Parts: sequence; C-alpha cells; structure tokens
Amino acid sequence: MAPEKPEKRTALRTVPVRSADTLLSGTLKRGDRALLNLDLQGTETEAPNARQTALMDIEVILIEGSLFPQAYGPSSDVIDFFASRKFGLHAVASLSVPRRANRAHQADCLSVAECSELRQDTA
Repeated sequence: MAPEKPEKRTALRTVPVRSADTLLSGTLKRGDRALLNLDLQGTETEAPNARQTALMDIEVILIEGSLFPQAYGPSSDVIDFFASRKFGLHAVASLSVPRRANRAHQADCLSVAECSELRQDTA
C-alpha cells in the first residue's frame, strides 16, 4: 500500500497593488529602450494608471494573453488597449498549446511603441 500524499495547501497572501506609473516613476527616461513584461492574468489594462506616464518611456511590451474569451476577456482587448496608446502589435513571440486542447490557448505578444526604430523591422 502506497503512503498517503499530504494534502496540498495553497496559502493566500495579500500583496499591494501599484500601477506601472508608481513602480517606474523616476527610474526610466526616454532613450532607455525599456521592455515591460506584463503577465497580470487579465488585469494588463489596469497596470498603467490614468496618467500613463510610464508608457511614454517604454519601447516594447511583452503581453501574455488568452486567445479565447475567459473570465477576463480575450487578448484582442488587451492588444486594442495598447494600440490605442500607440503600441502596435509587432510579433507573436510564443504560443502555448496544452496537450489536452490540441490548439493554442495563450500567446506572448510583442507590442512596440510607434516611435521605436524597431517598427522599421518588418521582415
């Protein structure tokens, strides 16, 4: 008889939530060529606050998003949000395909600032 496995417990923690503007305030300046990696489980559009000053100093945003509607909506909503802030979809960096699904369900998308030299690379 195999020994019983201990019950797996998940601890809940409360963590402070801060906007990208608050976190990055004073740390970036134009020309730093900063990349922002957002994997916020559906709250990507809430990261920049109303001022969105941090986005002015970001060159590339890597966004993980769902390809299908879930509780928090599809990636197209997030891509549209950043496009309205002058970040165009530049490339799909990777796709996640679970074995049981036989289709991609998440994508890591690179959005590049309109003013970036990287937008010249269309190959």
